[in-house]
Amino acid sequence: MLGLAVEQVGALIQYIHEHQDEVMAQNLAIEERIARGNPPEIEAKLAASRGRARTLREKLLKAKQEGNGACHTE
Repeated sequence: MLGLAVEQVGALIQYIHEHQDEVMAQNLAIEERIARGNPPEIEAKLAASRGRARTLREKLLKAKQEGNGACHTE
């Protein structure tokens, strides 16, 4: 599923067993970061990016509907 060889999976399992405390601490830190979500300045950038993408999509769809050749799908 992840494109790993059997040997790689075995090495990963062995590493986790040998470093379980470190791995679990890092996993907890990752989960806490995910739970906090993005800071407001990042959310603002994401919203702006989504708005630009939405505007571009609408322009492309309009151009396609008008048949002016601005957008071709083959």
